Amino acid sequence: MTEVPLLGGISRADVVAIKNGVHGFEIKSDLDTLRRLPSQIASYSKVFNTVSIICDERHLEKVKAQTPGWFGLILFKGGVLIDVREAKENPIVTVPYILKSLTKREIMNYVGQIGLNLPPAASRSIMQLKKHLKGCMSLEETQQMFADCLFLREPNFSL
Repeated sequence: MTEVPLLGGISRADVVAIKNGVHGFEIKSDLDTLRRLPSQIASYSKVFNTVSIICDERHLEKVKAQTPGWFGLILFKGGVLIDVREAKENPIVTVPYILKSLTKREIMNYVGQIGLNLPPAASRSIMQLKKHLKGCMSLEETQQMFADCLFLREPNFSL
């Protein structure tokens, strides 16, 4: 998927791959600046199982210095992608931020599919729904819901 909105639309991932979790990719070409990279790192760290930055030689050292060690780094050089640092599992992803990246409709559809019973207030209010899910779903279950919901999203979806 490309241009995936996150955290209620305040951030956007360039590319998202869904296989054994949700992997976010940020692409920094030689035409890009790194001005937004710190906020992108913060956003991606809140929701993705793994993250990689793809960049050209011009940005490589600065990107390496700014990213956590668990972020993957991929160099784009001469039309070839070269692994510089392998992405590792995100140690700081949290349930509330994953839920913030999903719509009420997505969550309600998922909850209906898995047969989770909700209190009446949770089905009326997105805030109550998310509060309820934070209390009854594990991080792993929430990550699976995120992957499943993203997989079903239409192209060009926006929050």
